[in-house]
Amino acid sequence: MTELSNKTNPFPGLRHYSPDESHLFFGRSREREEVIKRLLINRFIAVIGPTGSGKSSLIHAGVVPLLSKGLVPSTGKKWRIINIRPGISPIDNMAEALVKSELQNDTDESEEIRYNIKNALLRNSRRGLTEALRQLYSEYNENILLIIDHFEELFRIAANRTDRNKQDEYEAFIKLLSDTVNEESLPAYIVVSMRNDYIEDAVEYNDLSLLINKSNFFLASPEEESVREIITEPIRTSGGEIDGRLLSTILRNDITYAVKLPFLQYVLMRMWNNRARKKDDSKFAITEKDYDEVGRIEGALPLHADEAFEELSDNGKLICEKLFRIVAVRSPDNRFLSNPTRVSDIAFITRTAVSDVIDVIERFRRPDRSFLQPRYRDPLNSDSFVELTHEVLILMWPRLRNWVEKEYASVKMYRRLSEASRKYQMGKEQLLTPPFLQAAIKWREENKPSFEWAQRYDTAFERTMAYVKKSEEAYNEKEEDKVSRPARLLKRTRVFAGLLGVLIITLSALTFHYARLFYFVEKELESVAQLAPDTPAATEDVPHTETAEPESIAEPEQTARLQQPPPARISQPDEEDLTETVEETATEITPVETTTSEQPEETITTAPQPDERSESYARRMLAISHTIAVKSLQEQRDSELKALLAVQAHIFNQKYGGRENHADIFQALYSSIKRLYDENFNVFKGHNESVNSVVFSPAEYIFYSASSDGKVLSWNLNDESKTPRTLINIPVIINNLTITPNGQWLACSTEGRGIQVINPSRNNPVPIQVNWGNNRINAIDFYPDNENLLFAGSDNSIVKWNIRTREHRLIYESGNDIMSLAVSPDGRKIAAGTRSGQILFWDDEHSAPRTIREAEGDAVYSVGFSSNGELLAAGSLRGNLVVWNIANRSVVAGLTGHTARIMDVQFSPDDKKIASVSFDGTVQLWDALNLKSPPVVFSEHESWVHSVAFSHSGNRLVTGSRDGSRLILRPARSAEMIPLICQKLTRNFTRNEWDLYVGDDVPMTRPCP
Repeated sequence: MTELSNKTNPFPGLRHYSPDESHLFFGRSREREEVIKRLLINRFIAVIGPTGSGKSSLIHAGVVPLLSKGLVPSTGKKWRIINIRPGISPIDNMAEALVKSELQNDTDESEEIRYNIKNALLRNSRRGLTEALRQLYSEYNENILLIIDHFEELFRIAANRTDRNKQDEYEAFIKLLSDTVNEESLPAYIVVSMRNDYIEDAVEYNDLSLLINKSNFFLASPEEESVREIITEPIRTSGGEIDGRLLSTILRNDITYAVKLPFLQYVLMRMWNNRARKKDDSKFAITEKDYDEVGRIEGALPLHADEAFEELSDNGKLICEKLFRIVAVRSPDNRFLSNPTRVSDIAFITRTAVSDVIDVIERFRRPDRSFLQPRYRDPLNSDSFVELTHEVLILMWPRLRNWVEKEYASVKMYRRLSEASRKYQMGKEQLLTPPFLQAAIKWREENKPSFEWAQRYDTAFERTMAYVKKSEEAYNEKEEDKVSRPARLLKRTRVFAGLLGVLIITLSALTFHYARLFYFVEKELESVAQLAPDTPAATEDVPHTETAEPESIAEPEQTARLQQPPPARISQPDEEDLTETVEETATEITPVETTTSEQPEETITTAPQPDERSESYARRMLAISHTIAVKSLQEQRDSELKALLAVQAHIFNQKYGGRENHADIFQALYSSIKRLYDENFNVFKGHNESVNSVVFSPAEYIFYSASSDGKVLSWNLNDESKTPRTLINIPVIINNLTITPNGQWLACSTEGRGIQVINPSRNNPVPIQVNWGNNRINAIDFYPDNENLLFAGSDNSIVKWNIRTREHRLIYESGNDIMSLAVSPDGRKIAAGTRSGQILFWDDEHSAPRTIREAEGDAVYSVGFSSNGELLAAGSLRGNLVVWNIANRSVVAGLTGHTARIMDVQFSPDDKKIASVSFDGTVQLWDALNLKSPPVVFSEHESWVHSVAFSHSGNRLVTGSRDGSRLILRPARSAEMIPLICQKLTRNFTRNEWDLYVGDDVPMTRPCP
C-alpha cells in the first residue's frame, strides 16, 4: 500500500481544475468532445450552465489540453492560449492578457510599452483585437485560443459602475470579439463560460446574441455515473482508494449535494487531507470515518470555514466580516455573486491597513482551504483583485450567508433612507417618524455606516445621515415636550392663580376707592342742591327762560366743586393713582369712545414716518411672497392656482427687492410650467448614449451636443419639431466640446481619434483632425482669439494648437492626469484640474504653474472662469464646488450642495449665476452674488448629469446626462418663465383665494395682464 501522505491531493476544492491537472479531470469526455467540435466549426462557443456545473474545469482541464497536446489532428499542436477575465475594465484586461502572451517568447521590450500599444489598438478600432491577434499569429505561427471565463461579469459589474463610459467599453469589447470571430483568414478561436441565469442580460447586446445563438453548449449537472467517475478516478490515478460504502452513501443519499461539483470536490479534498494526517495508518483508503470527521458533504465546508474564522484575532474577525460583506453580494434579483474587489479598495472601505487585510485573506486562500482567490501561489499586493473562489461558498457557509443577508438588508435600508432624504430636501417628504425612525436608528447603531462604505451604493451619505439625525432630534424634542408639558401646565396654572389673586385684590381695592370717591361726590352734590335756592349769585347768572332745567343751572357750580381738592379723608396721591388706573382701564376696554374730534390729530402725531412704513411693508410683502411660493409647490390639485401663486410670489419678490432667483420662487414657477405644459416640452431627444458635453453657439437659439454614440448634433430652438442636424458621426466616444467666441469653429475630443475641428455652419462639414499619438484627450478649450486651442491628453501633457498654422506647442507636462482645463476670457491665464485633486493655475502660459488647491484623492473634473475673469470655479469627485477670487488668491466660497462627483461648472455670461451638474443626478443653479443662499435644484434627469451650458444671453441653460435621449433646456431666470405661464392661464385669483393665501388687507391685483 502507498502512503497517502506522500501524494499530492488530486482534488482542487472550490477552484476549477487547471490544464496541468487534466490527468485528474474525469467524467466529462462526451461534453469535452462536443465543445471542441462546435468550437472548431464556428470559431466561437459559449459554454453555458448553472453555477457549480464545472464550466471552467471543462474548458481549462478538458478542452485546452486536448488542443495543445495535438490530440485534434485537424488543428496541429501549435496553440497559443490566452486567458481573460472581463472584470471591471475588459479592454484593459484584454490588453494585459495579450502582453503576457507575447512575453512568453520575448522580454526585450518593456511590458508597459507593449501594454500601452495594445490598449490603444483595442480602443481605437473595432478590428483592434483582430489586428493584435494577427500580429501574434504572423510572429509565432500558432493557432490562438482566447478563453474568457466568467463572461457574466460584463453584466453584473456594469450595473454598479460609476464611470460614464463603462457601458460603452463593454459594447466595444463585444464588438472586438465579434469582428475576430468573423475574420475567417485568422486561425483564432474564442470560448467563453457564462452562468445560464445571465442569458437574458447577454441577448440585450445584438452582436453577442448572434454569437451565442450560432454556437453554444449547455453544460448540465453530471449524472450519477459521471459523478462516480469524478470521485473514483482521481483517487485511483493518485494511488488511493475509496470505501465502497462511502461511495454509495455519497451517490445515493447525498446526490443532491454531489451534483454541485465544487461541494463534492471540496469534501473529497478534505477527506484526502484528513487521511494524510493519520501517520498511524498507512493505508490509502478513504472511509466513512474520514467522511464523518470532516463533517460529511453538507458540513465539511462550514466547519472548515468557521475553523479559519476562529483562528483570527478579535480585530481580524471584524476585518473578516467586512471583507466578506464586500466580496460576496446578493443582487436585487436574489442571485448570490462573487464581487471581485481590489485589496486597496477593501482596506479603504473597511478603514484598515492593507497589510491587515492581506493577513485575513491569506488565512482563507491557503491551498487546503481555497475559499478566496487568486490562488495561493500568486503573491498579494494592494492592487490584487480578491474574490470568492466560488459562489457556492455563500450557499454552504451559514456565517457568510448571514453576513451577505445583513449587508443586503443594510444596503436596502440605506438606499431607502437616501431616497427619503432626497425627497425631503425637495419638500416632497417629511421627517422620519416611528416605527421607521426606530428602524433607521437601529440600522445606524448596528451597522455603523461610513462614508467609504456608502460610496459603493449611493453617494449621498452625508445628506442621508443628517436626515436621520434631524428626524431623531425632532422626535426626541417632541417626546420631551410630552413629558415636560404637565409640569409646565402646573407651573402655568400656579402662575395664573397667583396673578388672578393679585387681580382680585387689586379689583377689591379699586372697588373700595370707587365707593369712597362716589360717596364724597354724592355728598357734595347734595350740599350744592340745598344751597342753590338761597344763593342770589346763582339766580343772577341763570338766564330768564322757563325751559331751563335745574341741573343745567347747577352745572358750573358742580364743576367748580369737583375741581377743588377732596376732603382731607382722601390723600392727594391716592386720588391721582386711582384716576390714572381708571383712565388706563377705560382706554383698554373702550378705545372707540375717544372723541372723534381729537382722533385725527393723534393719528398724525403718532403714525410712523413714510420711509419706516415702506421698509416694514416691504419686509412683510417679501415674507408673503416666500410663503405663497411654498404654497404653490405644495399645491397639486389645481394647476392654475399653483401657477397664480407662483407668479404672484415672483411679482412681490421683484417689486419689493428680493433676490432675482430665490430658490423657492424659482422652483414654484418651474414646477408650474411643468404642470401647465407637456412633461417633455423642454426635452430634446436624438442621442442613443450618454451626452458628455453641450455648448451654445453665439446665436442664442442654437446649441450643440456630443455623445458616447459618436455623434455631434446641432439643435435649433426655433425648430418646433426638435429635429437635430448631425455634424459628426464616428464610431468612437466623444467626450468634450468647445466653441470659439465667434462661433466659427467647434472642436470635440474623442477616445481614439484625437480632436475633430469643424465649421458648424457648413453642411456636411469635413473635420480637421488633430492627432496626439494614441492618447485619449481629456479636456479642451478655445482661446478667445478664435484660432488657438488648448487640450490635455492622457499622457499628462497640456498642448496649445493653432487652427490656421496647424502648429502645436507644449505648455506643460504633469505628473498627474489632467482631467479639466479652462482658458481665461483675456486668454492669458490657464486653470487645470488633476485626478490627484490638484488645481494648477498659470498667470500666463509661459510661466510655471502654482498649485491653488490640493486635496488628495478628490479629483477635479471641471474648472471654469467667470466672464469678467475675476473668479474661478471648480467641481470635484466628492461633490465639492469651490470658488476663488483670482486677484487676491482667496477662496470666496466652498459649496457642498452636491453629494457626488461634479462633472461640469459654468458661469452665466453676466456672472450672476453658476450652474453645476453632478453624478447625484441634479443640476444646481447658484446665485453668484450671494453664494450663501441655497441653490435652485433640478432633479428631472434620470441618471448622472454630465454637462451644462448657458445661452449667450444667460436666459437659458441646457444639460445632458447619461440618459442620452434626454437633453433638457431650462430657463435660467425667474422672469423668463412669467410669459410662458401667463399664456396658459385662463383665470385670476378668486376673492377667497386672495384673502386666504395673500391677505385681505393687501390690495388685490391680477398677476398676468
